[in-house]
Amino acid sequence: MYLKQSNGISVLICTYNGANRLGKTLAHLAAQVTVDSLKWEIILIDNNSNDNTSEISKNIWQQLSCKIPFYIFKEPRPGKSFALETGVSKSNYDILIICDDDNWLQENYVQYAYDFLQKNRTVGILGSFAEPYLDSAKPLWFDKYENVFAIGRQMPQTGIANKRNYLFGAGMVIRKEIYTTVAALNHEMFLTCRKGNELSSGGDSEICLLAMQLGYDLYYDEGLQFTHYISPGRLKWSYCVEMITKGFASPQIYYAIYDYCFNAVNKNEAADFENLYRWNMRKQKRILLNEISGAGNFFSSVAALLFSKPGNDKEIRIKTAINKLRYMQKNKKQLAADFEKILALAKRMQQVKALPMEQDKQQIIQQQ
Repeated sequence: MYLKQSNGISVLICTYNGANRLGKTLAHLAAQVTVDSLKWEIILIDNNSNDNTSEISKNIWQQLSCKIPFYIFKEPRPGKSFALETGVSKSNYDILIICDDDNWLQENYVQYAYDFLQKNRTVGILGSFAEPYLDSAKPLWFDKYENVFAIGRQMPQTGIANKRNYLFGAGMVIRKEIYTTVAALNHEMFLTCRKGNELSSGGDSEICLLAMQLGYDLYYDEGLQFTHYISPGRLKWSYCVEMITKGFASPQIYYAIYDYCFNAVNKNEAADFENLYRWNMRKQKRILLNEISGAGNFFSSVAALLFSKPGNDKEIRIKTAINKLRYMQKNKKQLAADFEKILALAKRMQQVKALPMEQDKQQIIQQQ
């Protein structure tokens, strides 16, 4: 259970082997311009690193001679979600900034985020604009897929982002009470974000979905900006394909379960896992069928699978559908069990969301 929640900002940096990336990240944090009255801190969570991340980051911060409190905690369980759990539990303030170890926050980022959430109480999660910093030449396909790397505009313009359903995890500003409420409802997050060098994903979107179900708004603001460093190793088409077709594929199956269960509960309708499972299986099969129908499509589909070509949308569509089908077939029993947990959560959340007074909400939560 998370207990501490004073007024201010906690910047959480979850890092795995980030020793060679943290220098500029910490320098940008040390250069933040804030009013003297704003209380804030930086918490670095060393997520099972083996490159002396903790010692190196401590030395970097000492060299920066910054008076902002800087804490380091170690989380041995691999996975950004576990690191975030540790960071949230150790944080002292009610607003959190999720700063990845390759995010260079603009000098007004902390103050801007704090001021915005103080003035806009219905906004639970705030997203920002990310400018890329590349060490090597930008591939021709990069601009089209920049959002995959948490780069660029998240919406055409500043505003409520609920229809988008999610915001980048990089640079995300979130109210701590969202995490505390979800934890108090005894809900264990299913999606683990990145785990070491694996391209797992989804935890950031999962918390966005839960925040909206609790009655909060998502908001994108282009006035809030940071630079996102993209290493040369990530600027490969194979990396992009892997991220989309594997890293994003299985989380999308869970998003469908969340959406289905919450819609059923909100409309007071029956929810049946088998119906959803069969619908999703048919959907992926239709996608594959559409891609391979006709002689020309068949041969181009085979070519897309055998010979990866940078910028080929067809390769992504086919591999995503195949990976979703494989995942659902292999994990049907687990998906069914998680379906029941999400359905139960939807029913508990409906009680909390329907109560206007904070003390009434807390009373219901304590009874769960």
